[in-house]
Amino acid sequence: MTEFCKYPEEMALQILSRMPPKTLMRFVCVRKSWCTLINSPSFVDKQLSNSLHNKQSTCIFCKRYVFRDIANKDVESIISLITFSYDEVGDNDHEHISYSIQDIDLPLSMSGVPKTYRNEPELLGAVYIVGHCDGIICLVHKEIVLWNPAIRQYKVLPKPLLDEGVINSLGFGSDAKSKDYKVFSFPTFGGDRSQDGEREYSFPPQVQQYSLSTDSWTEIDASRLETETTDVYPQFFQMYFNGIWYWIGCEQQKEFMCVYDTMDEEWVRQVIIVFDTNHQMFEDMLFPNSLYGPMVPCLEMRIIVWNESVALFGQYFYSDADDLFGLWVMDDIVKGSWTKQFTLQAIVGARMVLELWKSDEILMVANDNRIFSYNIRTEEIIYLPIKSTYPTFSATILCINSIVPVIHGRQQEV
Repeated sequence: MTEFCKYPEEMALQILSRMPPKTLMRFVCVRKSWCTLINSPSFVDKQLSNSLHNKQSTCIFCKRYVFRDIANKDVESIISLITFSYDEVGDNDHEHISYSIQDIDLPLSMSGVPKTYRNEPELLGAVYIVGHCDGIICLVHKEIVLWNPAIRQYKVLPKPLLDEGVINSLGFGSDAKSKDYKVFSFPTFGGDRSQDGEREYSFPPQVQQYSLSTDSWTEIDASRLETETTDVYPQFFQMYFNGIWYWIGCEQQKEFMCVYDTMDEEWVRQVIIVFDTNHQMFEDMLFPNSLYGPMVPCLEMRIIVWNESVALFGQYFYSDADDLFGLWVMDDIVKGSWTKQFTLQAIVGARMVLELWKSDEILMVANDNRIFSYNIRTEEIIYLPIKSTYPTFSATILCINSIVPVIHGRQQEV
């Protein structure tokens, strides 16, 4: 270690910035100068850049459920980090994939979250994964929490100024210009409920934005989500990528104000809602034309990053055909144009898609609840030694390992 300290500062910086966060957190205690270096904004940025360009740093954050007691049908919630390693083998540069699985504890502020459930509906009260950005994961269970599991650091956010919104519609990402992390909240209409007992949104939306740098909420303009005849509201936050937040939402005629009344296709169609940090405004855009119309009665789409492009991936079927999987790449976010990349028939034995985690690998849940990875190109299946009971309530998100802090000063550890 003494010899290592004699390396030129630039060389030491290059070596340290490529080390995993767990190792760096140990080095913080070795030398005062190293502590100052590792906690400096420039080093944090360099380590983050290395992680973003190192596919070995990518892992899958997975919330799943298993039977703790089969006799009593008690179900336990588990948070796992699935890390994949790649070794090129053969003449065709085929990658051999290996993996490691680590079950991790939630932040202390969520220590009151019950791990065991006796019936299925109670699973809805478990932790909700909002999104990931630069190694930070946004979670919700009564409180909104920003958490970097790699450095065991978390922050509980203050409550929004207005009535808290529907969890699905929250959003999390960063503002590259200000180097700040932001959380979006779409409040419901004063907590009132519709005749069906569900909450309704207020229009025009009173969107709130949380800033990590100021630790406060402010209202932002969302008037572009309203026209003379229609309103657009978010249903599910999808991701943050290159300065833009993405939601899957619905467009609805104003005469039908209950956001849960989606039975009549003339009333509602799914759209994509985006927020661009460069222009500080919301926009909405359409799915590919082939996904609209009465011939597509089932549609389960998600927005992902595929080969460094924004893409739409999911499961659908026409009324006279079997289930299909399709992937469309966005050509122009302004015009909302798409190019279809591939179509797959339903994968035999698959129950649910969890994640398209590489350009050709789909993480899925099998009919027997085992989790497996399916390669689109080779059709190879790799079963992981973990299961997910009640996969409908399971969730995954791609994340990286970084040392980006969510608090300043003394750490709050899990």
